[in-house]
Amino acid sequence: AAQGVIAGAYDIVIAGGIELMSSHPIGRAALGEDNWGPMVRSRFPEGLVGQGISAELIAARWSLTREALDEFAARSHRLAAAASFDSEILPIGGRSVDETIRPDTTIEGLAGLKPAFYDEALGERFPEIQWRVTAGNSSPLTDGASAVRIMSEERAAQLGLRPRARFVTSAVVGSDPIEMLTGVIPATHKILERSGMAEDLLDTIGQLFGPVRGGLAFAVIFVGALLAATTGVVAAS
Repeated sequence: AAQGVIAGAYDIVIAGGIELMSSHPIGRAALGEDNWGPMVRSRFPEGLVGQGISAELIAARWSLTREALDEFAARSHRLAAAASFDSEILPIGGRSVDETIRPDTTIEGLAGLKPAFYDEALGERFPEIQWRVTAGNSSPLTDGASAVRIMSEERAAQLGLRPRARFVTSAVVGSDPIEMLTGVIPATHKILERSGMAEDLLDTIGQLFGPVRGGLAFAVIFVGALLAATTGVVAAS
C-alpha cells in the first residue's frame, strides 16, 4: 500500500488484514493440495517446517534459554496491559478489548507450560532443538482484523490531517525457508544503513515468538518519535 502511494498510483489507500484462526487454522488455505510444488520438494526432500519449529531452531542457534523466552513473554503482556488501545479498537459484537493480553501472566506460570511444537521425528531431524517454545511464549490463536489509512503527504495536507507516522525507507530480503523467521535481521540492517539511524536507538516492542526477539513480520520498533516496521519500513511521526 505504501509503495503504491510512493509510486504515485494512488494518494489514499486503506491497508488491512484479517485472521480467523478459530475456523481457518494455518494450512487451511491449501485445501489439502501441495502448495509448494515439485521444485521446492526436490530442494527440501524432508519437507519445510512450521514457524514453531523455526522458532525452536532460532532459540537453539542463539542459545536462548527457556527462562529468557518466558521472561520476554511475561514482559510483553505486562507492557501491553499497561498501554491503552481504546482509541484503536472498534467494538464488534460486544467485544471491545484485546483478549489475548493477559495481565496476570507471570514467569512462574509460564514455566509450567509444556512445549507446544514437540515432534519426535523433527527432534531427530534437528537434534539441536531443546523444545523451549510454548503456548505462553508464542503468538496466540487469534480472530481479529486491523486496518490503517495511508496517504501522500500532499493529500494529508489538503485534508487538514495530522499524520501519526511517515514512511522513510524500506527493504526487501530473502531468508532461509527452514529458519524462516530470521529475515528481520538483514532487513533491519538494510533499513539502518539506508536511513542513517543508529541501532542503539531502536527498541523492539512487538513479537510473535519469544526466540524472535527482533520481531517477525508484525514487529514494530519505536525510537522516541520514530517508528519502524522491521518488515522493511522506517517511519517517523
